[in-house]
Amino acid sequence: MILMNRKFRDEKEYIVIAANLMHELLYGSYYLFSGINKSSVYLNNIYLPIWDRRTCFPQIIFTITALSGSGLIALSSAIDRFLAVIIPIRYMGFSTNYAIWLTSSIYMTILIVLVISTIIVSNNDYGSVQITSTCEFSGTTYPIINAIVRILRAGTTIIGLCLYFPITWKLREIFYGTGSFQQISQAQRKNLIRYNIIVSAIVLNELFLTVLPDVILIFLPDTPYRYALFTLTLVKDLINVIVINFMQKHLYLHYLNKILRTAMSTRIEPSIAIPCLSKALRILLIETVQHIIWL
Repeated sequence: MILMNRKFRDEKEYIVIAANLMHELLYGSYYLFSGINKSSVYLNNIYLPIWDRRTCFPQIIFTITALSGSGLIALSSAIDRFLAVIIPIRYMGFSTNYAIWLTSSIYMTILIVLVISTIIVSNNDYGSVQITSTCEFSGTTYPIINAIVRILRAGTTIIGLCLYFPITWKLREIFYGTGSFQQISQAQRKNLIRYNIIVSAIVLNELFLTVLPDVILIFLPDTPYRYALFTLTLVKDLINVIVINFMQKHLYLHYLNKILRTAMSTRIEPSIAIPCLSKALRILLIETVQHIIWL
């Protein structure tokens, strides 16, 4: 929807947000199709069929792209926010081409990993090895590829987190409009703070729901909390989507307008939408609490 709307498409910040949302779609699709594949294998076979590694490789391309990209997209968003607070005046002059190049560069990095993995799997001695048809990532790829993907995801997330130390230091200047931020209007400073909160939430989400579970499973592979940690990585993209949409008033009002225009053929103004939506949410919350109390 961001890419289809000219107002959003012409703003570099929304291009970065769109790249995050598109990758969350890819990340969620990976888990969805992986789950469908495993379910069909378990439900339709008494014993797990045996395939060679090459048969699983198309699924592994999807896996490498989704897993490697989650840390890289968080890093690219952190770089964008770093530039926005370190050189705010110059940043405002950047065109949308900057955002396109920044977000596209992450997939160039993933392409290098894919090329290396393709070369390894094309080797007869490795590609012909028999594995189960569930196509587990750790067993389908060469061990070093598995390590590269996990290190890349963890490393890029940690770098993005480190970029937030100078960003946090600058937030005080942004809030009070001092230093280089004196030339920026109050509305622009509010937008800058809001975007920084969004990206910091994405980076922290990546750290606590993806990187830390990976580290725990590397050092404690037999932990009884293995499936609980796996579930954390499943909900990561859902939380990111909620954070992005909740923090972007213009986005959720645009969604609301689309829904109401489709249902009622009318346009709802922000001045009407916000109070009505807030009242509806309050009523829903009160009724939910009352229902729980009566239970």
